[in-house]
Amino acid sequence: MDKKSTITQQDILEQMRNITQDNYTPERKALFNATIDAMSLDDAEAFLESLPSGCAAASDIELWVDCKEFKERDKDYESTKNLPVNDLLAMYKDPDKEKDSFVIWNLLNRFMYLAHDEQIAIMQTLLPTVDCWSRKCFYLRLQKWWDDAVKDIVISLWNKYHEAECGSVMISNLNSEELRPYVKELSNSANYHQLCRKCVNEPWFEVDMELMEKYCTQSEKLEIKSMTPAGITHEEALKWLYRVISDEILMSNDDIRDLYESARATFDRSKKTFYMHTHSRMYDPLAQLCRLGHYDAVMQFLSYETRVCNRFAAENKELVTEVADILSFNRVCRNTPSRGTALIYKEFLCYFARRFPAPCHHFADAFLKENNLTRVDDNVKLDEEELTPEVKGFISEFKGTIDYIIEDTDKHNLDEEDYSLIDLPF
Repeated sequence: MDKKSTITQQDILEQMRNITQDNYTPERKALFNATIDAMSLDDAEAFLESLPSGCAAASDIELWVDCKEFKERDKDYESTKNLPVNDLLAMYKDPDKEKDSFVIWNLLNRFMYLAHDEQIAIMQTLLPTVDCWSRKCFYLRLQKWWDDAVKDIVISLWNKYHEAECGSVMISNLNSEELRPYVKELSNSANYHQLCRKCVNEPWFEVDMELMEKYCTQSEKLEIKSMTPAGITHEEALKWLYRVISDEILMSNDDIRDLYESARATFDRSKKTFYMHTHSRMYDPLAQLCRLGHYDAVMQFLSYETRVCNRFAAENKELVTEVADILSFNRVCRNTPSRGTALIYKEFLCYFARRFPAPCHHFADAFLKENNLTRVDDNVKLDEEELTPEVKGFISEFKGTIDYIIEDTDKHNLDEEDYSLIDLPF
């Protein structure tokens, strides 16, 4: 018969309370971890609360208790993961609220793959009653999925909380007349640009220039102006494109992963260079200008941009060859960002920013100042007569396919991830 242990759990807990840094060995640490893991979550939390100040093992014990709590939650999540939707909704309605978060999380994860009637049932049951964080998660689903069955719920939530995310859902999915009673409230939010895009041509809607200054970037202002009957001039069309580059590309690339993703999306492997016009942020402005007939402005921009980008490749052959090699390798493991590629792309952004054409060069001033750079005048002029045959061919092709692009942008409210799914003609 095995000899019964003379050391009890209580003995080990007392050791934990009184342990000092000098005798806190790896063996004791492993023993303490196993002891905490063998306790119930309530007992472990109570023990953590009872520790004296200055306990050498306190930080480790807190970590072990947190891990134990996560494991317990994970068990609850796994227990509800494959239950039918009706069972999960019944659990949510049950007075026992302990599993609410697991039910909500499961339904959120599965939502886009469920039958339409189940999606409606989830929205009608959960959306009016969940907490703020969960509501915002459901608002994200409502940007990609919509049914008029939830319209009254969304309007009710807007009237109750006035959340910007809810306002964005309303603007995306309600028609202009349905939005009309809420225009004043929706105007006083970061959704003003989206609201203007929706209602700018309605006879009862008036663009408020003060709100435009407060909530919209310069490129967004030009976009809204382009949608009015007056439209924009040739020079304003060009300025809009360079504003987009300045506001939404140059000034928004600080994170290494963001830089890498932009590099991967804009690098042409056959030409071994980056192109600004292939950035997802350029998609809407180019399509909008072509929709308005500003092909000459698009041609000028593309001709100039192509020459600058090709010149970057010619002057930095080693760098672009390195990028081509890295991206070819990373096609297998595209979720692993390359710091080297990101930094080379940042070098390209600096190169382009220093060469903004004369009508628009001041748009890059903030980026140049932030990076301690000065503008370069290197005879890359914005001259329509210098259009290359390649760019002229592009415009001819673009005119033939623009109707499809315009129709596609009208049908879908594309986010940045969606752009990668569309084969553009440039």
